[in-house]
Amino acid sequence: NVVLYRLFVASSKERRWLFGAVVVLVGMFVFSHMTFERIARGKDGSPEILIATVSTYAPARLHLTREEEQSRSRHLYSLIGEFSTSTDVVVLPESATFFRNLPNDASLETLPLVIDSENIVERDGFVRSRAIFRYPVAPLEVSEKQLPLPLGEYVPYVYRAFLGFASPEFRSQVLSTRAYAPGEARLAHASGAQLAVRFCNEVMSPYLYAADVSEGAGVLVNLSSHSWYHGSRLVYRQMQNIAKVRAVESGRWYVQSGNMVPAFALDPYGRVVGETEWENPQVLLLHVPISEKRTPYNQFGAWAPLILVILLLGA
Repeated sequence: NVVLYRLFVASSKERRWLFGAVVVLVGMFVFSHMTFERIARGKDGSPEILIATVSTYAPARLHLTREEEQSRSRHLYSLIGEFSTSTDVVVLPESATFFRNLPNDASLETLPLVIDSENIVERDGFVRSRAIFRYPVAPLEVSEKQLPLPLGEYVPYVYRAFLGFASPEFRSQVLSTRAYAPGEARLAHASGAQLAVRFCNEVMSPYLYAADVSEGAGVLVNLSSHSWYHGSRLVYRQMQNIAKVRAVESGRWYVQSGNMVPAFALDPYGRVVGETEWENPQVLLLHVPISEKRTPYNQFGAWAPLILVILLLGA
């Protein structure tokens, strides 16, 4: 924008320099775009794991009866049943609570690593959202959410001040269901690979997945539920665009399940390499390469742009 403005107001000598700069910038853009399009999608020689990522279309409901929860678990079991013996990992959407309501006739022995989720009240009486890693033979492990969603999962202090004017019953009800606390995250393991498992809105943080990559994560996984937004396509695309940034800055494949939105997968260049259909419960099955490469962001984090900002302010 500055260059375009200067083209109109600059002297003829300066205009020639500016015109040359525009030609160089356009040439760099065209060359990099053509090079980027020639980069092969998919396999790059790295070890791979087979991941089945689930998309469901369960209607948005704040409270479900026991029968409704069991019906949803049976539907999930039917979706992943055909992939249970051939995959390394099955990724379910956030709040699927598959294992809590598993059908009585379900056979767990044939299931691979299944990443499920649930909310639980534990440790000091706080509510924490957690992912469940159920391995075929190893003991069950959990990873807790670290970035609760404002209002949806926790009440900011300014809103709590207003709750002081509400009835004690209403205040207690809100805080008991909307007072999530950050927990402790851990990586999942499958076929020699480590997976970073995060929840829905946690993709908006540039630090959480970066911390996971520093711990050795080779794949980024996200358990997503957009039922709060009733499957908004606008919100879905916004979150997918943010996920592209996470994939590129980490140099990792990114896999996301979804409730009321499609499941999708991104390669380390931020390209969509797989996506299920809208309004159709499906399973996205992909061979996902495990990366151990370190990107500049992995090595330096946010220091590079922060230093540039400081220099700019100093100038």
